Amino acid sequence: MRMELMIAGTVLSLAAAAAEPPAGDRDAVAHATFVDAKGERIGTATLSQAANGVLIALDVKGLPPGEHAFHVHGTGRCEPKTGFKSAGDHYAPRGRQHGFHAARGPHAGDMPNVFVQQDGTLRAHVLNTGVTLDSGTGSLFDSDGSALVIHGGADDYRSQPSGNAGDRIACAVVEKHDRLRTSAAEPSASGSPPESSEPDAAAPAGDTSRDRGERTREAVAPR
Repeated sequence: MRMELMIAGTVLSLAAAAAEPPAGDRDAVAHATFVDAKGERIGTATLSQAANGVLIALDVKGLPPGEHAFHVHGTGRCEPKTGFKSAGDHYAPRGRQHGFHAARGPHAGDMPNVFVQQDGTLRAHVLNTGVTLDSGTGSLFDSDGSALVIHGGADDYRSQPSGNAGDRIACAVVEKHDRLRTSAAEPSASGSPPESSEPDAAAPAGDTSRDRGERTREAVAPR
């Protein structure tokens, strides 16, 4: 019951705090695969366009229990060797400040904290009304893409530039559904392998950058 109330509060808090919602194709779907600091895959996110933003369904394991900051960052690169700094700063296309309690906040990428259970699992639905899967301001598919980041600590919703949220402990590049081979090509948080899929062309573990597809094409191109 407590977890249900937390999830409901997450959705309602963000809906109340956001500015004008972007328009979008409600059938649009995107996916993201989380990797940890070791480059190991630990879960997934499914993003779907809603009437007033993007609904993000999280299914992640192997996280420290407790309250954690959860943000959209402005670059679609997740490199564990950089501590996920490759994902850039918070996504803020409208030039606002960080935090729901900031006078000029929040960033489009700001979202309420999420709560990891004692067994390290995180399952939640979060509505972000400041972004869209469509084109235009707030699009998660602008020129350099975007990433979902989970931090080691909680967001205080006020401190600049990122809420004093601590290290970045998990990262996932947001990818359009049509960029993936199939929706089953990535493992779920349960660790179950896909029923059938072709292996990527020697993509290193933890490499979830948007240009992985380009390297795959290079690997199979005739000499």
